[in-house]
Amino acid sequence: MEAVTALAPRGWRMGLDRMQKFVELAGLDKPTAKFIHVAGTNGKGSVTATVQSILIEQGYKTGAYFSPFVYDPMERIQIGREYISPQDFARHATRLFKVAEEFEGTEYGGITEFEMKTAIGFAAWQEAECEWVALEVGLGGRLDATNVITGEVAVITSIGLDHTSVLGNTLAEIAFEKAGIIKPGKPVVVGAVPEEAEATILKEAESKGASAVWRLGEEVNFIGRVGDHIIETPVAKHHVGPPVLAGPHQSANMAVAIAACEVAGAIRDPVLINDGVQNVRLPGRMEQRQVAGHRVILDGAHNHDAAVALGYALLGFGDKFTVVAGMVAGHDPIAFFEPLKEIIAELHLVPINFHRAVPPEEIATKIAHLGIPTTVHQTVKDGLDAALQSNRAVVVTGSFYLVGEAGLLLN
Repeated sequence: MEAVTALAPRGWRMGLDRMQKFVELAGLDKPTAKFIHVAGTNGKGSVTATVQSILIEQGYKTGAYFSPFVYDPMERIQIGREYISPQDFARHATRLFKVAEEFEGTEYGGITEFEMKTAIGFAAWQEAECEWVALEVGLGGRLDATNVITGEVAVITSIGLDHTSVLGNTLAEIAFEKAGIIKPGKPVVVGAVPEEAEATILKEAESKGASAVWRLGEEVNFIGRVGDHIIETPVAKHHVGPPVLAGPHQSANMAVAIAACEVAGAIRDPVLINDGVQNVRLPGRMEQRQVAGHRVILDGAHNHDAAVALGYALLGFGDKFTVVAGMVAGHDPIAFFEPLKEIIAELHLVPINFHRAVPPEEIATKIAHLGIPTTVHQTVKDGLDAALQSNRAVVVTGSFYLVGEAGLLLN
C-alpha cells in the first residue's frame, strides 16, 4: 500500500481539472448510473438519504454517497441500504492508488483524500451496475469532486453562512458555489433559501438553460399534519406519512426529496413514495438513545441555521438541556450557541479527535458573554460522564465528528 503517498496533503487546492483527469484515467468518466446531485448548507444529508430510500423503493439498483460519515467510514458509499464492505473499499482503493501515482509531480498535483473516496464510490456503483445514485456534495458544489458528473437534477437544499473562508462571505457568493452543480438543460429543485441566495441560483439556472426550476414554497409545497403530509409539485399531489427523521425542518427536506425524484423522472409508482419516506435511515440527525436512564440526543448541527433548527426540534423534549459540544474550524461558535443559549442549563465543552478541532478553551472564551454555565473537559468521555450526572436530557452537538466519537463511546 505504498501508493498511499500519492494522496495530497490536507488543504490541497480545490478544483475539478484533477478529478476529471483522475476519473478519466481510471475508466470512470462515463458512468451508466443516473445521479440526483444534492448540495446545500444544511439538510443535504437528510435529502440525500430520503432520495436514496425513495429510489430503492421504486425498485432501482441504487447507490448513495454521504459526506461526512458519522460512525463508520464505510457509511460514505452505499449500495441499496448497505455500506460498502471494507474488503471492497480496499480493493477499489488499491487499484485507484495506482492511478493516483501518475499525478505525482504533474501540473495537477496529488489526488486528495476526498477525491479518492469519491472515485471509490464511482467504481463501486459502476461495478454494481447501479441505475441511480443519490450523491451528496462534500463542500460547496462548483469545485467539489462530485461535480464531475452530470446530474439528472441539481438539488440545493438551503443557503446559509458557513465555510465562509472557502465559499465566500455573503449569501450570494455561497449560493453561487452551491449552484455550480446545475448542469445545462437539466432541472433544479431549490429548498427554502434567502431572497439574495435565490436570485443568484435563478440567475445560474437561467444561464445554464435549466429545463425547470422547482422552488419550495412556489412550485413545490407541503402541508404537514399529525397523521400525514401532502406534498404538491407541478405534476402531482402526494399523500405520505410524516418524516421519520425527527424535527420540524424534516418536512421541508422530505418535500424537496420527493420533488427531486419526480422532476428527475425517477418515479415509477407514486404509491411507493410513501414506502420510501418511511424507510429513511440517517445517523446523527436528532438521533435518540437511552443511556444509563438518560435520554441522549445526538445531532450534528454545526452552524447558526442548524442550531436554530435544532432548538425548534428540541421543543418537544423539555425546556432545558445538558449539552455536550465541540466544534471544528470554519464554524462560528457565537453564531452557533446564540440561538441555543436559553435552553442550555449547562454546557460541557470537549476536544474532538480531528485535525481541525477548535480547543474547547477557545470556544469557552469566545462565548463567555452569552452567560451559558460552561465547563471545559480534557476528553470527550469526561464531558459525557459529567453530563450524564445531570437530571436532564443530554444533547451532543456542534460537529458530526463529535457525534461520531461520542456515539461510539455511548454504545
